[in-house]
Amino acid sequence: MRQPRDLVAEAKAWFESFAYREVAEPELTTLSGRMIDAIAADAPEIGSDAALRPALRVAVHDGVGAYFSQGPHERPGDIDLPTTAKALGRALARRGYDIALLQRCYRTLQRIGWAEIMTSACREITDPELLPVVLDLQWDHLSRTISRATERAEMAFLDEMRRQASSVLTRRRELVEAILREEAVDIERSTRQLGHNLYVQQTGLIIWTLDPTEDDATALLEKLAIEIATALGAPRPLTLPAGGRMLWVWLATPEVPDLREIARLQVFQHREPVVQLAAGVPATGVEGFRVSHQEALRAYRIAAETAPAPVTLYRDVELISCLAADIAALSRLVRRELGGLAERGAAAARLRNTALVYLEQGSMARAAEALGVHKNTVLYRIQQVEQLLPQPLDEHKMPLEVALRVVAALGERVLPE
Repeated sequence: MRQPRDLVAEAKAWFESFAYREVAEPELTTLSGRMIDAIAADAPEIGSDAALRPALRVAVHDGVGAYFSQGPHERPGDIDLPTTAKALGRALARRGYDIALLQRCYRTLQRIGWAEIMTSACREITDPELLPVVLDLQWDHLSRTISRATERAEMAFLDEMRRQASSVLTRRRELVEAILREEAVDIERSTRQLGHNLYVQQTGLIIWTLDPTEDDATALLEKLAIEIATALGAPRPLTLPAGGRMLWVWLATPEVPDLREIARLQVFQHREPVVQLAAGVPATGVEGFRVSHQEALRAYRIAAETAPAPVTLYRDVELISCLAADIAALSRLVRRELGGLAERGAAAARLRNTALVYLEQGSMARAAEALGVHKNTVLYRIQQVEQLLPQPLDEHKMPLEVALRVVAALGERVLPE
């Protein structure tokens, strides 16, 4: 009785014989040369990059050699690719190419490799039962090997990209910190290294997330920083992560920007915004870079303690920031100047706001317009304010306005219990 054929075993035996011939010289060099030429045609960026061709030549030659020497005996995932194959991924990353170019290289390798296997199989195998088994088996083996090789090369590419990004971020952080420490720096060289014009107006921003579930919002905050820069007519901003939930930002503009435009952005219009922002006062040059950032940090401290409007400009809280080092003294000032107006609750807060707007505007009519209420409403509230204050509203205007601004900025923590 005739024994059934083991076509799979026969197919593997053919591939072993074929691979033995391909891994020998000069066949290996000839095949790898055709693959390199095909890659150069499919990816002209590589073909014209003289610095990259040596890495490509070694990676393809060693990778093809590893496939044909190990392929007949190993599963696709177990083939031990040489380090030179991974080096191609790192080289492409160092040269600034996109990962899609690396993937294109491996698709070309698969196309040329399959053409070599299929052509030889069709020429050498005349058995109609064996040929489809060989082709099916080798297509599966080759495609799985290329897929695994591509994954390893991509990992090497991404590792190199992360290493470079970390190195760039480290250099950027060191230079920024040197400027903030008032160390002498070469402005021209620093401008080039940071990619940020240090000669023009500098505006320091602090952007942070309010979402406690967001461990790393750096990408979100950087996207917002770019949106703010666009709104203010600034180029791409200089950014520096300060933890996973805060971003330091610098804008460079030829003229002083109108920072009020920031609060008009859609992201800051929500009742409960996802992020908050503090901004320093724009100033010129390296000194402006440092001082505006320091002011943004001071505005951030005021905002973080009191949770006021989503956008806090240092210009609006400058006086409070200078005074806030002694909260106890501020509380005494508030009690002395406000008297019965230093009460907790919405009613007293409304009266304090009316009094502050009245002092700022200088008349009942302008205060009513600013508050969006009738003039008689302002008159009635001011009469209430007069009854609660320890002195007439028009006396001691400066300390009274300071006290009102302190409460507006720092909240009820400066009011008596």
